[in-house]
Amino acid sequence: MSKHNNNAPDIKDGFIPIDSNDEEDQFFKDNIDAMNKINATILADRESTTEESLHNQQLKDNSGILYRPSYRRLNTCYSLNDTSFATKIDLAADYQGSSIMFVSDQTFGSAGNIIRTDVIKEKKELWEMENEEEGWQNGWLVKRHQPNAFAVIQLGVSGIVSGIDIDVTEYSQCAPTTVSIIGHLRDSPGKWIKLLPQVFVDPDSHNFFETRNPNICSHIQFTMVPGSAITRLRVYGDVAPPFIPIDRTINLASNLFGSQVIQKPVNILRGDIPNIILDRANSSHDGWICTRDKNANDIPQYTTIKLATKGIIGRFLVDTKHYIGNAPQSIVIQGSMITDQNVNDLENIQWINLIDEDQIRHNIFPNMKHIISCTYSEPITHIRVRPIPDGGIQQLVAKGKVFLQNKLPQPTPISKRKRDGIDKKGTRSSARLMKK
Repeated sequence: MSKHNNNAPDIKDGFIPIDSNDEEDQFFKDNIDAMNKINATILADRESTTEESLHNQQLKDNSGILYRPSYRRLNTCYSLNDTSFATKIDLAADYQGSSIMFVSDQTFGSAGNIIRTDVIKEKKELWEMENEEEGWQNGWLVKRHQPNAFAVIQLGVSGIVSGIDIDVTEYSQCAPTTVSIIGHLRDSPGKWIKLLPQVFVDPDSHNFFETRNPNICSHIQFTMVPGSAITRLRVYGDVAPPFIPIDRTINLASNLFGSQVIQKPVNILRGDIPNIILDRANSSHDGWICTRDKNANDIPQYTTIKLATKGIIGRFLVDTKHYIGNAPQSIVIQGSMITDQNVNDLENIQWINLIDEDQIRHNIFPNMKHIISCTYSEPITHIRVRPIPDGGIQQLVAKGKVFLQNKLPQPTPISKRKRDGIDKKGTRSSARLMKK
């Protein structure tokens, strides 16, 4: 029997390959003209840089074989913490500077609601409405009888997608039947790739999908069939900024440059990943509050942060804005050089104090910014912070510079004697000829 007669998908490690030639994806083909117009805008906005080749590490197949994207549904995951991408950055979030670029319809609720991450202070009666199509909408809902609906999201920072959460909570009879997602390749303008083919979604719940795709995406298009509603869309992955400046001091712990929280305390009373590396302080919900440590030092409440790149830190900024009664008394900040081989063994890694003993005992005050010098001058890749004895902080900033192991070649200096003996035309100067 021929191999082509077997319609079963080639499943590997639970992942189902994505067929780019799927004839059933008619909606993508019908809207190719609209996508081409968007591509023209993307091309106009792109800026080239000489530093991109130095710092933009991409995953490529050296054998020349094309990588085939795949995905799998996480049926046993009911919250983000259950997934393998729980510590990844939401590439489509509003805190990244993402925005809705094009939308087919938004009769009930703005499409911008699906990328919101701030805490919405809504009235209780708004959640008790029987009719989901009336009044204020928490998500994005289109008008009835639409065969499909789609929105194009411009990612604030390009990245590699590794996980997707299609959140349709609060929507039961308005939930879509299927959804699909495609991504625009940042380094191949005009080309799109399937991140998620048409998949069924469960109403009034989170729908988690894990993806395998090494391409860097700058835009995504979300499509739901039929036109219906979605509460939030989360696209998790690794940030791939166009370049990291090497000639100036930056925040090496910024999410915009690809910094990532890889370990958090066991219990967080308020806040979520990656709050403490976000440059946002609208309320105390934008930071982290650890539980009260009734048994001091039994379980150190460390937060481990992977820096955007290997760097040398000059100073820290610890912000406790909005933390009036929950600020810690003091703080510990440590650093280490961690490789890919031992990143999963954080407990046995040697950590070095980055602030001296006097600064460790320095009081942390409520609702203010604290600038603390870094006493360690060697390059590091990770830092970890611990409030003493417990408490919360709004943000941790690590100001420093990229560490370049191999410095760029410098021009060989010419001695003054040699300069005096050679004129602009490469001949000996008239002054020296007269001496002869």
